[in-house]
Amino acid sequence: MGGMQVFKKSFLLIVFSLAFLFVVSSVPTFANENDLSAPLTEEEINQLIEDVGMSEDIIDSFSNELLREVLESEATVINETTEIVKINEPEIIGGIRIIRPMQGGDLNEKKVKITGVALKRGIKTSGTWKGYREIHFIGGFEWLTAPVNFFTDGLAVGWGNSGIIVPTSNGKVDAFKGRYYRWGTNKAWNLYSSTSTPSSFDPKGGVGFKIDLRGGLMLHKGEISQLAYSRLASVDTNVKFSYGHKQFVGFGVSFGKDSGTFSVTPRANIVTGWAADTLRW
Repeated sequence: MGGMQVFKKSFLLIVFSLAFLFVVSSVPTFANENDLSAPLTEEEINQLIEDVGMSEDIIDSFSNELLREVLESEATVINETTEIVKINEPEIIGGIRIIRPMQGGDLNEKKVKITGVALKRGIKTSGTWKGYREIHFIGGFEWLTAPVNFFTDGLAVGWGNSGIIVPTSNGKVDAFKGRYYRWGTNKAWNLYSSTSTPSSFDPKGGVGFKIDLRGGLMLHKGEISQLAYSRLASVDTNVKFSYGHKQFVGFGVSFGKDSGTFSVTPRANIVTGWAADTLRW
């Protein structure tokens, strides 16, 4: 009798374990681990404003993970810039571009916020870049109204002074990060892709990466982060944060010099916008 009870307990334990494994395995897993890490504390927000020199609306443009990296580095803002870019976003139906006019405007008009920040860190006292100043470029885009077309877009940061250098090792760019998020039904920004390798770069001009927009009438945002180095005692140059949106089939997103600055290349099917400022110290 005792043996039968032991058997029943063992059998029930096995059944329970299998049921648990089934439930766990049936929960969908995504590359989009929810949100942008833990929320910033009030103290961290105050530090970003008072110590780093960031504006509150700029803080909202970036992930908490990236903002914490800025705090840990003890960087300070050199300059920050934001632009709201209007994009006429035609629908493509049966290969035909459809424009839907409305009274007082265009129903196809969408808005994208482009943000850029240049921060300076201290001068390196050891390692490969000893004697060089570290500069941290961070930029972002955010669709304020949902796009209609979903292809591969691009985000880039570029500058006009060849004395600012992108670090590389073994033929690859170091200290780069690109992230893409989409607003979900859980009312949070969900991480869909992340890369530590840019799609293109100019060793003395900038970096860019491609973003595969997910379909659905949702909002989208992304960010780019790159450390660079300079031995210059002073700098006075343009810095440009550019975003390119592919609207219909044809040319793919590419990067290159546009008006002397590394950026997303405009094409007939790729509309571009940017936020630019003067980098000076």
